[in-house]
Amino acid sequence: MKKKAQKKSAATVFLTALVVAVLIIAVFLSAVRLGEKIAFADFYKRARAEFEMPVRKNFVGQGLDYLEDENAFITCGYSASKGKCSMVYYIDENGKATCTLLKNKDGSNYTGHTGGIAHYREYFYITGDDGCDVFALDDLINHRSVSKKLGEVKTLLDPAYCNVYEGKFYTGSFYRKGNYETPDWQRITTPNGDNNTAVITVFDIDDSAADTFYISPEPVAAYSTAGLVQGMTFTEDEIVLSTSYGLAASHLYFYDKSGISAGQLTLSGKNVPLYYLDGACLKASVTAPPMSEEIVYLNGRIYIMCESASSKYIFGKLMSGNSLWSWKAN
Repeated sequence: MKKKAQKKSAATVFLTALVVAVLIIAVFLSAVRLGEKIAFADFYKRARAEFEMPVRKNFVGQGLDYLEDENAFITCGYSASKGKCSMVYYIDENGKATCTLLKNKDGSNYTGHTGGIAHYREYFYITGDDGCDVFALDDLINHRSVSKKLGEVKTLLDPAYCNVYEGKFYTGSFYRKGNYETPDWQRITTPNGDNNTAVITVFDIDDSAADTFYISPEPVAAYSTAGLVQGMTFTEDEIVLSTSYGLAASHLYFYDKSGISAGQLTLSGKNVPLYYLDGACLKASVTAPPMSEEIVYLNGRIYIMCESASSKYIFGKLMSGNSLWSWKAN
């Protein structure tokens, strides 16, 4: 009888401890989510979750783009497993995600960081080391399992993000002191006195330039930006930059197009207009959850993806980073 009583007592203690542990975890998770909503209240009061971001084979999301004709998003990212393929997800209007693995021309694994993605006509562009790598958009639309690199376009800098807007192709660099330095020509003091540390280069899109995948090789303009920029988009009246690094809060910066001052910058041996994104034309800023990456403007809303959605990080799952959020801009 004593042995049975002891066993029953031990089982009761174990179950009680398990219930208490579950309750503690539940309370902790609730506190973390509540704390996040309070810390980023200004963001969440105008934001809504659109759908959960895809997580597969250690996918670490980076780039985001929208396909107007397909009513679908595409998002690119690298694999947290060393040597494995970077990939692109095609996400349809119902939130269903289909993965396409990226390969080099020779069929080997494409393992680029894939910081940004954009498209034009039959191609999509992925940010590479000193330009953008080009792939066939049809591979994504038709849900092929693999897409092979077709070529590359030079961008005169090491791009972290890219964008196609009104006949122009934009690629921008990322600066962070110590580990992501930019060359001296990108360190620019603006007329407002801001010490900008990165640049966006701008190229014409030319439908006759098939040999360069529709991107004209000579730059036509540049923008001077601050550091930590992960993505850009355009509203009707503004240029919007997404900035983040690590666990610190992200920011969306809205620059008034009509208030941007201009100078000149020498690129490829010729002077081009240089536009200053600085405090003089900064219209508004929004504090957002950590690890914001590329952004998309669509129907009055800024769609924002966070790297914390990936399986590489735990805190994104504890908070709300696993969703694609849209923020009401107008």
